[in-house]
Amino acid sequence: MSIGKQLLLVALLLSANTRLPAAEQQGPSIEEQISSQDSQNPVQAVEPELRSDALSEGLVDRTHTLVSESFNRFIYQIDDTIGGGESIDQVPRNTAKLRLELTKNGNSRSELKGTIKVRAVLPRSEKRLRLLISTEEDLKPADEGSAAGDSNTDGLSFALRFIKQARENGFVNFDLGARWRDNKVQMFGRINLSLDYAHDLTGFHSKLTNNLYQYSSSGFENRLRYDLSRTLDERDSLVLRASTDILWRDDRHGALISETLGLYTDFDEKRALALELLASYTTRLNGEDTEHYRGNSVRFRFRHNFWRKWFYYEFWPGVSWSADNNYSMAFQSFFRIETLLGKF
Repeated sequence: MSIGKQLLLVALLLSANTRLPAAEQQGPSIEEQISSQDSQNPVQAVEPELRSDALSEGLVDRTHTLVSESFNRFIYQIDDTIGGGESIDQVPRNTAKLRLELTKNGNSRSELKGTIKVRAVLPRSEKRLRLLISTEEDLKPADEGSAAGDSNTDGLSFALRFIKQARENGFVNFDLGARWRDNKVQMFGRINLSLDYAHDLTGFHSKLTNNLYQYSSSGFENRLRYDLSRTLDERDSLVLRASTDILWRDDRHGALISETLGLYTDFDEKRALALELLASYTTRLNGEDTEHYRGNSVRFRFRHNFWRKWFYYEFWPGVSWSADNNYSMAFQSFFRIETLLGKF
């Protein structure tokens, strides 16, 4: 499924809910509000350039608000259908991430793609049921920058997540849904196990997760991950983390093992920087593989929230030495623009 079709599908879903109540439709426009303010304060003249900037900023914020409200109404309609229209005390935090990503690896051509990630809590189901819509490779809680898996042809996926709290430091998730994978629509089930443990004496924190997928046509896929992290300052703004990922797939022999060692820091609430060292190794050769050691890379990751609280960009420059390039040095770059919708 192409990027355009995926974005068009989500746009159609949202556009069906963009009609506002009559009270909102009859409200004054941005232009009328500015004109009214000018008439009430005739002494303060507004320069044409300032007026244009105010109009454009107002239109941007209003458009974002309208799309976010449409997204929330769409989720509430789904929740009404499942939950039977019961009243709720608090509005849940439902978010949608729209991303545009540009990737460049060595001498290869640049690749531009769009991704969508939606996470919606259905409160009338006692917050134990969530709706997930994603075009990303998997449905993990966050992008941790791991090199656990090789690229595939995954596309848009829809899933319902059933949440079960196993204990205070662990949980179990069950997902049922459909995904565009290997050039076909496949049903899939997923079991996610997670355990956290804090080592009080040493200050380290460990986390073990296992994601088991079963696809209707492609078979199973299992991802095991172990994270060991430690905070290096009193403000919890500097973190050292080592991650080990092991991937098994039905269409691959052996396992793909990936290691990531990273140093992560937050300059403030809007800026974050990371330095990561990555390496991967396969226990069995598959397809065109000629070496068990798949290579290593070094990269920086910079994330910045600017202009609006819902707008981000990321830049990841790096250098790699991969088996596919005869372990020769190659420069890498990754640039992402991200927009948040909904309540966040």
